[in-house]
Amino acid sequence: MACCVAFAFIARRALSRPRFNIARWVAASAEPVDAVAVARVWLEQYEEQRRSATDFAHLPPANLTHGAEPYALARLDAQHFVGVLRGASALVLLDVDLHELARVTVPTSAVSVAVTAVDECWVAGETSPWLTRYHFDGRRLNPVETRKIPNILGIRALAAGPSGVLYALDVHDGRLLTLRRRPGRDFELDSRLVGHGPLSLAPVGQLLVVDLLLDHALVVYRLGARGQILEERARIAHDGPIWGFAAARLAGDELVLSATGVEDHPLDRGDGAFGYIDSFAFQYLLPKAGPPRLLWTVNVSELGVVTPKAPLLRLEGAHAQLFISGYGSDRALQFTFDARSNVAPSIASERFSPGTSAGLELAPGLLGFADPLLDAWLLRRAVPARPPSIELCPVEAAETPRPPSEVRLGEALFFTTLMSPANSSAGKRSRFTCETCHFEGYVDGRVHSTGRGDVRVSTKPLRGLFNNRPHFSRALDADLATVSHHEFRVAGLGNGKDPWFSVHSADFPWLESLGVSDAELGPEALRRALMAFLMGFSHTTNPAVMGRYGFNDSERRGAQLFSERCARCHAARLQSDVPDSALPFAAWQSAIFSTEGPLVWASADYERTGVTPYVHELGARVPSLRRLYAKWPHFTNGSANTLSDVLERVRYDDARFFHADAPAGPALRAFASGEIRDLAAFLDLL
Repeated sequence: MACCVAFAFIARRALSRPRFNIARWVAASAEPVDAVAVARVWLEQYEEQRRSATDFAHLPPANLTHGAEPYALARLDAQHFVGVLRGASALVLLDVDLHELARVTVPTSAVSVAVTAVDECWVAGETSPWLTRYHFDGRRLNPVETRKIPNILGIRALAAGPSGVLYALDVHDGRLLTLRRRPGRDFELDSRLVGHGPLSLAPVGQLLVVDLLLDHALVVYRLGARGQILEERARIAHDGPIWGFAAARLAGDELVLSATGVEDHPLDRGDGAFGYIDSFAFQYLLPKAGPPRLLWTVNVSELGVVTPKAPLLRLEGAHAQLFISGYGSDRALQFTFDARSNVAPSIASERFSPGTSAGLELAPGLLGFADPLLDAWLLRRAVPARPPSIELCPVEAAETPRPPSEVRLGEALFFTTLMSPANSSAGKRSRFTCETCHFEGYVDGRVHSTGRGDVRVSTKPLRGLFNNRPHFSRALDADLATVSHHEFRVAGLGNGKDPWFSVHSADFPWLESLGVSDAELGPEALRRALMAFLMGFSHTTNPAVMGRYGFNDSERRGAQLFSERCARCHAARLQSDVPDSALPFAAWQSAIFSTEGPLVWASADYERTGVTPYVHELGARVPSLRRLYAKWPHFTNGSANTLSDVLERVRYDDARFFHADAPAGPALRAFASGEIRDLAAFLDLL
């Protein structure tokens, strides 16, 4: 007891000294001290201090608090380029050295830009159904027209096809849209469901390639003479997400397809570690007729490139060059190979910067990249007989200032290998980041074995943890202090190194770009930085409520039914473990339609509702219902494909509620079809 009191005293003293270094204090102490136990108390005190000072009703969406976030790039003409700032919701005009020439505000949460003709481009955002066309007059970007796409919430990706056709991916419902301009009239629109988590797309000749992140597939469609989508030509499916692709056409209408994603292997957690989740490059050839051929694969994690999202492919005849950089690591790889051959490529490795989300060849020997992690545009110059050089062009935005360096360090711990730099790719061991399983903080569409008997679970988002404790399905992590400690342990499990380690900034020179100035970052400082990041890593802006102020009739009926049948577990709380933070029904509407959308729709309790096998002897912790559209598949065991599927399985009476496998008998009711429709409409708002 005396030891615990001493730890608490040290922790309280540490709170008043931000630079307090426990490792150094322990080394200088005359008495034996458990440094890890001291740090745990210190971090718990830090969390409680932050929690008591936080207004959870107004915790802003993370996409508004993490800087300008350069995210996408496109060529406008021979000397000019356009880039998208996701955080600042802006379109910027850039020269060939990626110097900013002009900036204009664009649809909220802009993520994509498509150039349809010389000097013309369209911009799309994830939380807006509006597309805006801009004309470049040689000096600035001028808005020409804005058009609304009916019955969608936002656009995840946009690409230009032949004859002014646009292809778009709906952010909410997994639809592929074909948009054809009609002067003075609305778009001619074709819409079709393509799958879960559509991420990116690119037309190549008479084919269109679509990346379905959560379905773990690349789908290739045939295009008609006017750019219309005909039928599915081929499908490449993996056991795990594909984060990026690049495609080019060979003579003879063959398609060269380079993909980057997680290892095509089931995730293995048999010994508690994360096994078989290295990053890989996959090279395919799609002949004019017949199925795609896998020519070769390379474990790029083994070579130091982790979570690559922006492969760049260049063809000269059948001679191919592929450049791959990692979002999660500071190396890049140049592959040289015959595009028709299964002979392994030659590979050159080089130092690079982490955080690249998109890339483009700007000129011969000059590659450009968007880097939201470092908040910069990045230039790679290659000169014969000399190593390539890297230049960063930092980007600022008054609307979305960069967070403190501690938070940016925490972001790097989440998105790079900084949390487990000693990992290897030997056997089933892997070099990975949190994003390997939680793309942009959300999910990967996997239902994987936990290593605990027959218990399989779907991936849960790591956004919105601050007000949703205890954490995870088994709820064994009481707070973020525990989460941070356990994440360091499990990330490096199996590498033979003590998870209580320090980072020397000289080994990671890119940390300077995050404002990190300390020469050494101790284990307690690393854990505090991860916590600081997670405290602000809320869900993104909700596209379902943008531009709206209240329920329609169906949503209002759904809200009333939810309050009667569902809110006992999925409580309308600002903090899942604080019953007094629940809002009365009369306040739901204003909270849901606010910018923050702060309600967790969860509680800290365990429930046994028939979703088996249970992850805990008491059942499973009630999950949050925020942003259900981004959490596929549904249920802890991943057994529900749609919201309708979730609601159709429900059986209940006044005392019991089952999500699945309810006992047979007339005593239990089911939701009527109209109730299912109204509840789904309400749940889509959360």
